[in-house]
Amino acid sequence: MPPKKEKKGKGGGKKKKEAEQEAQNLIKLQELKRLRKIYGNQCKRFVSEPLPAVSRKLDKGVSTLESVDKIILNSMVLTPNDLYAITRTFKKYTGLLSICVWAAKIDIKGLMAMAELFVIHPSVSTLQLIHCNITSEMTKPLQLLMRESKSLKTLIADHNPLGTIGTTNIFRGIVERHRLYINPSTDATATVMQLAKLSLKYCDAGPDCAEVIAEVLAVNRSIVEIDLTGNSLGDVGLARIAVALAANNTLKTLCLASNLITDQEPLPPLVTSLSPAAIHGSSPTSIIVKPTNTSGPSHPNDDITAPDSAAAAAAATAAIAAVAAQVAPAADPASSALSPTFIVKPNSSALSILCSALTTESNGLTLLDLRGNHVGERGGRMLYEMMKLKKALVTAKKCEGLVLYPSERMSLDLYEKIWDLNDSMGDSGKKSGKKGSAKKKK
Repeated sequence: MPPKKEKKGKGGGKKKKEAEQEAQNLIKLQELKRLRKIYGNQCKRFVSEPLPAVSRKLDKGVSTLESVDKIILNSMVLTPNDLYAITRTFKKYTGLLSICVWAAKIDIKGLMAMAELFVIHPSVSTLQLIHCNITSEMTKPLQLLMRESKSLKTLIADHNPLGTIGTTNIFRGIVERHRLYINPSTDATATVMQLAKLSLKYCDAGPDCAEVIAEVLAVNRSIVEIDLTGNSLGDVGLARIAVALAANNTLKTLCLASNLITDQEPLPPLVTSLSPAAIHGSSPTSIIVKPTNTSGPSHPNDDITAPDSAAAAAAATAAIAAVAAQVAPAADPASSALSPTFIVKPNSSALSILCSALTTESNGLTLLDLRGNHVGERGGRMLYEMMKLKKALVTAKKCEGLVLYPSERMSLDLYEKIWDLNDSMGDSGKKSGKKGSAKKKK
């Protein structure tokens, strides 16, 4: 009589999974212990004391088997050697995803150490440098980071005195990356640039840096959110950025709150052109803005001429229909379907250019924050008319809905009408999401 086959126990599969999990935990434990030992050795190598925040994170990882996915350095003085010890320790550790430096004193060599880590590291994707007193002279490492990193997805450098030059350097790194790595035959930007969010709030950026911001938007294929709240871009900066928005369907969120955007006299006459070639990134292209009738000197190294400061502010001086008439479609229907050549006729204001850009079908913006600016009643009226036209495009399924956080400096009636349009274009625009707004009277 043949022997009976042993039946597989119900717990056989479970035991196998437990054994596999135990083996994985052992490997993870060994890796974390090795990481802790390497950090101690690197601190000795760079003659620096181990930072308690890092040591605690490593100790916790060893005791709980938690990956060291985030390093937070808060309210401390960081020497270059401190940071080199950290970056050398974690340069091959794929569990690390973000580094957060908050209210810490850091110098340019320390920034270079972090930039080098982000350039070579395969997985770290978030860098926060908040309130670290980073000046314009210290931004070259950040420019390198933007140009060379293949894993960076989020950069937050809020509350640093970057100034116009420092802010320009950071955005310039993105443009340089495009010029270095873009493959015109395949449009490979999306596979090279991973950056999705860039926040430079309260960084003392002036209107001149809007030129390079516009250039970034013209070639952008990855950035979905830009936050420039609390700077001084003004009407000249808004006009330059608005032109590029007409050609960009990647950016979804743009925050320009508290940026000295006003409702005053129109800008000097401008003729602005953005070719369809720039939309696809077939060649590095900058936004060209030239005054048609001005005697002022041109910007020393660029195609953009800064307008007279006395005429820097913009006004909402025409209805949205008149603004839409300023956009001249391209002759080629195929190009026009992607985005028309964007022409701004003389006497256009910054807000009129913005409204024209937002009502092109190629614009993909879904949230625009203009709170804290002084657009006034006329400016508010223009934004309202733009939102009505935007709603018509959404109804016709020609573009996505737009949520506008309007300036509070307009009549309550107009303010509420804009929010009614927000509500009608999607749940993200519900009044429950308004910040600091008055409730609508029933």
